[in-house]
Amino acid sequence: MIAGSTEIGTALQVSQQVESALPQMSEAMRKIGRVLLSDPTAPLRMSITELAHRAGTSPATVTRFCRMLGFDGYIQFRVAVATDVGRTPTRVEIGTAFQPSDEPRDVLRTLLSGHVSSLQSTAGGIDLEASGRIAHAIAHCGQVDLYGTGGSAVVAQEMEHRFFRIGVNTHAWADVHTGLASASMLGSSDVAVGISNSGETVETIEMLSRARDCGALTVAITSRRHTPLEAVADECLLAAVPNQYQHPADLSTKHAQLLVLDFIYILVMQEDYAGAVAKLDVSAAAVAAHRAVPNGKHPQEAIA
Repeated sequence: MIAGSTEIGTALQVSQQVESALPQMSEAMRKIGRVLLSDPTAPLRMSITELAHRAGTSPATVTRFCRMLGFDGYIQFRVAVATDVGRTPTRVEIGTAFQPSDEPRDVLRTLLSGHVSSLQSTAGGIDLEASGRIAHAIAHCGQVDLYGTGGSAVVAQEMEHRFFRIGVNTHAWADVHTGLASASMLGSSDVAVGISNSGETVETIEMLSRARDCGALTVAITSRRHTPLEAVADECLLAAVPNQYQHPADLSTKHAQLLVLDFIYILVMQEDYAGAVAKLDVSAAAVAAHRAVPNGKHPQEAIA
């Protein structure tokens, strides 16, 4: 086994692992390695039997090959390949990485690997300078609009709550009519953020475009460059796309988006840390009466 290859978030791409391990492999395994080096995306299109046939070896040898690289089996190997190339395998059952017969332990391990990988890919590729500019603008703006539909609306709503608690005037809009109305009221002292994994959500693009036309600083949070959403944004931050385990897009997509926004949130706090903490304390005190207390009394009784 290649040391460290099973560690979550390894920096080595699969092709690099294959190339590094090739000299240590048997001739049968080298055949598989040579196929993968010449066609890195082959596992996304081929079953284990098909890959073995193409390499002139057996499925058992493919399994040993995967284990030598540190993967539990071919399923986990395909997940790593898909994460590397940022695309979805063409064969989709429950998801690209799962089969109905998979053991719960294997499902959990594969999910964890994908979630952690998406977070690490997002952190590794984030534009720090752009993040600083965005945070500074938010910290000193008049209003922040957050646009997102479907799953992205949940992310926008969460960030509305967080920014609001530190005194940033923030509104999350999932409905295009109210979102467009709000965007039309923005100006040069405001910030608008559009959140879309695909970067192709028409409603989000339309709201962000309107905000830009009205003079606001516009920010796209999406999974890839050169999308229609980025085209109407002044700044773009990428949230890495995980291998698509479930349909629609799984929760690790939202986790990557939240990581980007949480990073911006902390940078905004740093612009006036003492002031932000003071506002958090005030808002926490305001809701303290609605929290349960250890002795089981009603909160109002505890206060009395």
